[in-house]
Amino acid sequence: MWEAPETIGRYRIIREIGAGGMGVVFLAEDQVLQRQVALKVLRPQPGLTPEKQAALAERFLRECRVAGRLTHPNIAKVYDAGEDNGCLFLTMELVHGDSLRDRIDLLGPMGPPQAVDIARQIATALSYAHSRGVVHRDIKPDNISVSPTDRVKVMDFGVARLATDITVSSPGTVIGSPSYMSPEQIQGGDVDGRTDVFTLGTVLYEMLTGRRLFQGSSVPEVAYKIVHTEPDLGGSFPPRLRALLRRALAKDPRERFATAEQMLTALRDPLLLRWDLAAGDRREDDSALGVPVAAPGRSRVLMIGLVGGYAAAIAGTLIFAGPAAVSLAAGGAAVALTARLAGGARSSALAGWGALCAAVLAAAHTWLDW
Repeated sequence: MWEAPETIGRYRIIREIGAGGMGVVFLAEDQVLQRQVALKVLRPQPGLTPEKQAALAERFLRECRVAGRLTHPNIAKVYDAGEDNGCLFLTMELVHGDSLRDRIDLLGPMGPPQAVDIARQIATALSYAHSRGVVHRDIKPDNISVSPTDRVKVMDFGVARLATDITVSSPGTVIGSPSYMSPEQIQGGDVDGRTDVFTLGTVLYEMLTGRRLFQGSSVPEVAYKIVHTEPDLGGSFPPRLRALLRRALAKDPRERFATAEQMLTALRDPLLLRWDLAAGDRREDDSALGVPVAAPGRSRVLMIGLVGGYAAAIAGTLIFAGPAAVSLAAGGAAVALTARLAGGARSSALAGWGALCAAVLAAAHTWLDW
């Protein structure tokens, strides 16, 4: 059983404030700068040879130096990192608030507006980090702090890559829960910013429902579901929000948002939380987010609007062949055709009825001219 010393480096340990699969977090005092910090101490990893332990320490320090250059209001600042008597450690700004994990466990599901607001802040932090070549790799509720005013801080940049390395270096060892891993992480594939997009999707789902998206009685069962099973997006979500989740959670990274910035743009969509969309608009919303969707038959309202509009326009032109009839009916049909090709379901239907009205008005105008 590992016991923490009273001091590590220049930091005096005050008390433990958290623990996870990789290490322990302490409230500590920087005895040089005389300020309180969060000190994360990584437990010694059994089963690693001295050579692997040394390589791991070197890579950890290198990753922490990269993370230490990240300065963003939604990222917990990394102050220092080092090794003391065989203990790898890093210090971060002391964030006041609860972890998102504690928030969900205590209060349960969030309403869509609150969940989306938190997801936007996480996506903002990820977009900034990705633009500087840093991928988090371990986005999960435990690594996200939320203040009483819902200000988000993403933590543990620079540590997640170490967790992956330990897992790979020690076959059969799993660090933490695999519930928030992406398919490519589980399969040992290449990892980039789209991995963070996937895991942010799982976190957003959990905020909305209060439960993990991928669950199972064993680690292999959870891993199998992440790689092979399409998630059941149960729950009641606005249509565009459901489409956003479906895209973020695509098994193939090529079908996800290409960047966290793209996902952030979708999260800022003013219609994201709208419920009052017709069935045709729901399919349109999926396409607007770039989600591959099936192509069922158009709604009856849409078909009636288009066919009726075109037929009435043609009839008006043939029967009432005056100049006004031709111009108005042809104009109405052109508007309907344009909306059909470039617009959505609702605008197409309205334009179709507009063509019908144009033809009727053209007929009436020609009759009055007679």
